Amino acid sequence: MPVAHSVLTYALQVRRAIDQVQPDCVALELPRALGQGISELVSALPRIDTLCYKSPKGPAQLIAADPCDALIEAYRQCGETGRMVELIDVADAGADVPYFNLPDDVAIESIGLRRYALECLKQLPQLPVTSRERTIAARLRLLADRYNRVLYIGGMMHVGNLRALLRDDSARSDAALWNEMPLPYHINPLRENQLTHVLREMPQIAWLHRITRRDPKPISRDRALQLIISKACLQYTRELDERINAAERRALFQFGRNLSLLHGMLQPRTMELVTAAKGCVDDDFGAICLEIISSYPGNSGEDLPDTHDDAARHQSLALHTDFGNGMERLRHSYPFPELQEVEYHFKRRRSSKEDLARWRADFAEDLWNGAGICSWPPEDLFIERFFRTIRTRAQQQVSEHHSTVEEFSGSILDGLDIRETMRRWNEKKIFVRRERIPPGKVGAVVLIWRDFPLSHPSQWRTSLYAENQNESDIAFYADPLGKEMVGPGISRTEYHGILSVFPAAHIPDAWAERSLRAWGDCSRVLAAAAVHLSAERLIAYVAAHPPDAELRQYARIHRKSFIYLPLSTFSKSLLKRARQCHILAGRNVRAYAGDYIPEI
Repeated sequence: MPVAHSVLTYALQVRRAIDQVQPDCVALELPRALGQGISELVSALPRIDTLCYKSPKGPAQLIAADPCDALIEAYRQCGETGRMVELIDVADAGADVPYFNLPDDVAIESIGLRRYALECLKQLPQLPVTSRERTIAARLRLLADRYNRVLYIGGMMHVGNLRALLRDDSARSDAALWNEMPLPYHINPLRENQLTHVLREMPQIAWLHRITRRDPKPISRDRALQLIISKACLQYTRELDERINAAERRALFQFGRNLSLLHGMLQPRTMELVTAAKGCVDDDFGAICLEIISSYPGNSGEDLPDTHDDAARHQSLALHTDFGNGMERLRHSYPFPELQEVEYHFKRRRSSKEDLARWRADFAEDLWNGAGICSWPPEDLFIERFFRTIRTRAQQQVSEHHSTVEEFSGSILDGLDIRETMRRWNEKKIFVRRERIPPGKVGAVVLIWRDFPLSHPSQWRTSLYAENQNESDIAFYADPLGKEMVGPGISRTEYHGILSVFPAAHIPDAWAERSLRAWGDCSRVLAAAAVHLSAERLIAYVAAHPPDAELRQYARIHRKSFIYLPLSTFSKSLLKRARQCHILAGRNVRAYAGDYIPEI
């Protein structure tokens, strides 16, 4: 049975093959000289350790107790079922064997392992027969003489040469090759942050496989990826009180798949999945996904010693150990893809509890000392563009309401009405458009996400004024200031309702006006303030429900009118980005705020 090392699909295939073939003996491509060490390594699972050894002819090497490795899975299953298992590889196994990329193993589920292996053998280079392969073939002949049914599980690269050697009737079994002197070894535990150096699958997938491996239908990589995203969505909602909708999840999986195809794979690995999560949702969700992907509870204990040269401390992608002559770099005993370092830059909305507490205390102290507050300019630019979009859409709605369509009689008036002409084409007539001047321009914009009564205690209500001629004066109510800190002197809040008055005229504080506070609810106060403060006749009102009859009557008394635009006519992602707001404790914070605030 040909396999690739440390790949979940082959581990699942091995489990099925042993159940179907029911062999008397399972021969594994593991060093015979390390039989005792392999037994100790597997018995420590679910904790993932590494068996470190050094053969006389080769460099320092390691074998990891990878739950997703087909050989480790076969050894475990034989131990659980009492089936005979034999290790028939040599100690300096794959130290000099090159790594070859195989086609994505997802195809195995569709076409079967046999057909997949035959297609792989057509693409793999034909390497010369090695003494290692002759030894394995000789040991297999000895096992064939001893047992009726022998299942050999080994690397895909050796299938062609081993088949040729086993079919050679002139070759004889050499009993002298059976025994091999045991090699000294030591077993080192791994910390959770080192698992990515020895596992090809995501550590979380290895853990999910460990949980479900005895189930009638063990978890596949596709199902594991879905569970990882589902766990990330739940954690994202729990920590940030925001939900990932179905459209974002579809976009995430599609983006991850497209990235995988660019890299010659059918399913995303860590880099593709994290990049898709960050790009389709935000930095917080990408960081949460990376945390879940990298987690493996079996190796998360704080009492694990630093027996390896910690890669995080030495900024290296290699593991090291000491054999008595100083630290030596460990190589994988079997072909392993070259590791590449990938840097993820996350601007997160949360930090350690100690940092948050310190930032919150410093923020309150700065405000108490009169530092003043200001907004984050990139967010100002974004929301002002959004206000202009709302004004344009409201103005178009008014213009369409005041335009009429007439039959062409001698003048095209304000232009042909193509839609009406085509709709009534059977009448053989041409229709033109007459546009009347709207009764004013759209000035103020009222944008409401959620409504609260003025008596609600946990609301921050204030007004901010334009810093230049391109900005508007705003009055809003939002989450309490200082409740959520994202950096020193930086508080994140979310608008629940906002009023924009353009052009800016340094409006009075709407929340301090007694006549306005009589309206009772925050949304009604903003709507009444728009009527009271706007210099233009038209007011754009964006909310889930239109303004009530009392507000409309109040607007008519002041010769104003509301143009209602349903909140649902704007994209959720746009509304979500427009809703977030970062308040800084003084203008000097703007110099470093970009290091903490995510890009819009």
